Amino acid sequence: MEIAAEDEARAVALLSNDVEVTLGAGHADVIRSEASTRRTFFNEPDTIDVDSDEYLEKVAEEVQQYFHDCFVDTTWPECPFHRRHPLWLHHGSWTCEQLDAPVARLGELRASRDSARRYVVHVDRDHSPAS
Repeated sequence: MEIAAEDEARAVALLSNDVEVTLGAGHADVIRSEASTRRTFFNEPDTIDVDSDEYLEKVAEEVQQYFHDCFVDTTWPECPFHRRHPLWLHHGSWTCEQLDAPVARLGELRASRDSARRYVVHVDRDHSPAS
């Protein structure tokens, strides 16, 4: 399956939202570059055939890895339950792996700032882990 320009635009839009509400502006070039690079790669002949959802998750994974490796934020996006490890993208949702708890769909992260001006991801009541 060919990854279309619309798939690339969707990846950029969804990731841009999640990055901007947590880390702020200034990361658009990284997101666009990863989306473009992955699209080119997956559209090459003799490359693994992926669908648009798999492509989207791979772009998110690469952007997240960039933030971790370059020390932009080594826990991005930070788990709102534990605040010491990142959420990971599984089946289209940012998820706390320790609790197996989805927090938000990709592109739907919500966050505010605490008194130290660090972002805090908000958890939808529907996504709160059982007590």
